[in-house]
Amino acid sequence: AGDTLTAGVLRRVGLSVVSGNDEFEQQSRQQAHAADSQLQELRRHAQAQAAKCLGQLDVVAKEARAEEERRLVSERVARELEAFRAEQQRKEARESERLSHLYRALLEPSSRPLVEPNAVAFEIQGGGGGGGTGGGGC
Repeated sequence: AGDTLTAGVLRRVGLSVVSGNDEFEQQSRQQAHAADSQLQELRRHAQAQAAKCLGQLDVVAKEARAEEERRLVSERVARELEAFRAEQQRKEARESERLSHLYRALLEPSSRPLVEPNAVAFEIQGGGGGGGTGGGGC
């Protein structure tokens, strides 16, 4: 009777009293079930976030590989272009040297004979107009 009197007083002041072990056990199970459900939801959320992060990591890794490939291609093109330019400069220098020798040979009369060794020289005989000695006249 004292137990019901205490329960009655507590109910009047607005406090809920657990009436027995069965009700306490049921309430504990409900709380455990709610906590377990909340934990499962947190796990699902964490897995979804992890999957999203892995997807973003994969995208970033692909972008990094593509950027590295572009950098390597750019470096290779720069090396090949530099080699091409150097080769062009060497060719131009050789051509300039060749032309320099050619012009020097053409413009310096003292360096070349007046008559080439295999050239045939013609001489016009006779003096002036038509009646001289010599054979052949025109």
